[in-house]
Amino acid sequence: MRRRRKGAGPGRYFLLAFLVVLLAGALIASAAVGWVVKTANSAKPLSTYTPRNPGSLTQVFAADGKTRLGFIQNDELIDPVASDDFPDVLK
Repeated sequence: MRRRRKGAGPGRYFLLAFLVVLLAGALIASAAVGWVVKTANSAKPLSTYTPRNPGSLTQVFAADGKTRLGFIQNDELIDPVASDDFPDVLK
C-alpha cells in the first residue's frame, strides 16, 4: 500500500498563524511588564514624599476691616499680608 503523504493543508497554515500571533502577543506583554517594572524601580520611594498641606481658608473683609464678607478656598499655602503692603490702586 502506498502511504499518503500529508500535504500542507489549510489547517497547518491556521495553526502556524495562530502560533505567530501568540508569540508576538507574548513578546509585547513581556515588553510592557518590563517597562512597568523599570519605571517603578526608577521612582523615588514613597517614604520620601510628605503629605500636602492644602492651606487654610482666606477670609475676605469689607472696607471697614471688621465685616467679614466670606472665605476663599485655595489649594495652595496662603501667607497673610498686611493691608499696608497692598498698592493704593488695589485698595
